[in-house]
Amino acid sequence: MSENYSASKGVMQVIKMSPSLIPFLVRTGYSLFRLNRDAKKAGKIFETELIDGGIDREMAQKMKEDYLESSRFLKMLYDTFKENVNNS
Repeated sequence: MSENYSASKGVMQVIKMSPSLIPFLVRTGYSLFRLNRDAKKAGKIFETELIDGGIDREMAQKMKEDYLESSRFLKMLYDTFKENVNNS
């Protein structure tokens, strides 16, 4: 009985938090979208500057991908979670 009570109490707490949680998730999602968009723009500029500087196209593309990897926050979060689950 106490397990059901504590589970339902936890569900009620989440429901009470939802009015403030939803705007937070929307703002976070929008921020991640902007981060990704801005990183892609910067990556194109970075690649163009590398090519203009004399680096071959394949190497510039590889360097751009390495640069963009740091802006893929959700992928990094997922990979970290997956790694921790596999290590447990």
